[in-house]
Amino acid sequence: MTITNKTKLAATVLVLAGLAIAIPSALQASKDAATLQGGMTSKEEVIRRFVAALSAGDGHALRTLQVTETEYRDIILPGAVPVGQPMRQWPEDVRGYFTREFIQKSQMVGANLLENYKGHQYQIESVTFERGTKRYSNHFAYVQLRLKLRDETGADHELATGSIVEIGGQYKFMSYLPG
Repeated sequence: MTITNKTKLAATVLVLAGLAIAIPSALQASKDAATLQGGMTSKEEVIRRFVAALSAGDGHALRTLQVTETEYRDIILPGAVPVGQPMRQWPEDVRGYFTREFIQKSQMVGANLLENYKGHQYQIESVTFERGTKRYSNHFAYVQLRLKLRDETGADHELATGSIVEIGGQYKFMSYLPG
């Protein structure tokens, strides 16, 4: 059997056509299988680590419990639509602006929480989510965490903070914004 230039060209076209189909499909699958880097396996674990970070005054630990700018910009913001709806397509500059503002405000609230709660050991007495659970296209949000804590002196504290997000069985704080 002789391989001609026509045969080589036809084979090349078929390979390229296959790649044209396979690459976008692979990219879409990777978006559909979004995950949170360094997320916890339960919201209870996120809450325990959150309270431990506050007790220790550990700002770095607190920041690692929150979604990154990339996770918020590329996963949460586009996916904040009802289940079954297409992902929201925001212009890059708009996504960047919303993300920076949201993360910065959340980190400011986190720093304030550290100042107010550091230096005590807390026992978690109760956990509620004031606004319940919301299902979005690619994630769940457990909205407006409310904690009742008891410190080592027996004093009770009520802590109002933000929401926890679940993506692909991984959990992190979406923000520390309480309202």
